[in-house]
This record gives sequence, C-alpha cells and structure tokens, in this order.
Amino acid sequence: MEIEVLKNQEWYKIEPENIKKDDVFRYGGQDYIYKADEDAYVNRMGTVNFGFSVVSEEEVEKW
Repeated sequence: MEIEVLKNQEWYKIEPENIKKDDVFRYGGQDYIYKADEDAYVNRMGTVNFGFSVVSEEEVEKW
C-alpha cells in the first residue's frame, strides 16, 4: 500500500510504520485525505496500526 504524507505543502511517500500523530496523509490513488490520531505501531502479528480521521480539503489548506 502506497501512503503519501503532506509536509510543507508537498506529498512525500512514507512507510506506514513511520506515520506520527497529526500527520496528514493519503493512500495512493484515493481522493480521501486523513489525519493520524496517534503514532503508528506494529502489533504482535506484524500489522501496522494507528487511528485516523478523515479531513476536508479546507482543513488541509491550513497545513
């Protein structure tokens, strides 16, 4: 899965386990934009987990 994070008004590819709280990101090819509610962590099964919320285009412009 390709994930891009928004930094300095530019989209950069990132590994899911490197997502930090308050990062704004999108999954490759999707129109939805998300904000991480917590730092990503890898569980015992090796799956990357983190909470996130959908954000609007207007909110993204603030970053």
